[in-house]
Amino acid sequence: MTDIQKKITDLVPSLSECQTIPAGEFTDTIFLWREKGKYGTVQLNDPVLKNELIADGYKFYPAPTFEEIIDDIEKFKRASVLGSTIIVGNDCYDWPSESQQALGLWFRIREKHKK
Repeated sequence: MTDIQKKITDLVPSLSECQTIPAGEFTDTIFLWREKGKYGTVQLNDPVLKNELIADGYKFYPAPTFEEIIDDIEKFKRASVLGSTIIVGNDCYDWPSESQQALGLWFRIREKHKK
C-alpha cells in the first residue's frame, strides 16, 4: 500500500464497518471500499470504473469520510451541532474524534431517530 492509499484509508471507516451500511445510504460519498475475496482497497467513487469492476467480481461499499458522516447526521430531524455536542431530538452525543466513531454514532442515531 502506498503512502497516499494509507492516508486515504485513514480517512474512512474500516471495510468491515462500511459493509454494515444499509443499501441506499451514503450513495454520493466520494470514496468506496472495493473488495474481492478477503482484500479491500479504498478508491474514488467512479461509476464507470465501478461498473467495469463489478463485472470482474468486485463488491463495493460506501466509504464515507468523517465530514460526510457528520453532514448526514445533521439531516436527522431536530439535529444540530452545539460546540462539541451533537443534539438530535432530546438526545446529546459527544463529538466523535474520527470516522470510525462517527459511523458508530450515525448507526446509534439512525436506530433511534428518523431523517
